[in-house]
Amino acid sequence: MAEEKKAEAAAEAPAGKKKMIIIIAVIAVIAIAASVGVTLFLMGGSDEPAAEAEAAPAEPVKQPAQYLELKPAIIVTYSYKGKQRFIQVQLSVMARDSAVLDAVELHTPVIRNRLINAYGGKDFDSLQTHEGRTALLEESKATINSILQEQKVSGEVETVLFQNLVLQ
Repeated sequence: MAEEKKAEAAAEAPAGKKKMIIIIAVIAVIAIAASVGVTLFLMGGSDEPAAEAEAAPAEPVKQPAQYLELKPAIIVTYSYKGKQRFIQVQLSVMARDSAVLDAVELHTPVIRNRLINAYGGKDFDSLQTHEGRTALLEESKATINSILQEQKVSGEVETVLFQNLVLQ
């Protein structure tokens, strides 16, 4: 009996409603097919640009700067025009690799010794100029990096900075 009612309901449904349902179903299928096609077109493409991007070496990312203060201050005495003079230098070093700073800390006695020897031979007048102080920083950096190379440390100190500089 239930089957007879379904058949009668189907026969009573107007032909216009059936056409409308079929049209909506066809439009839905076309919309789904179009969206899949557009997605594949946009996402697919050729693999050549991706291969070029992978083949090109990426620029190395710079690590954040890390600082180490060389303590205590380096004090050097020297004679200038028959008078005893002093230079006191407090330095910090900057590197981007913590292994380099660990190596600087480990080899601090050698670094301090070479810096004391280098500072002892400086001219008092030249250290009072900006160019003289800049040259002192560059020489300090070169001295520290040469020690790191001798100790087979990979990497180097990027910058040496004055924390304090006293000339008397």
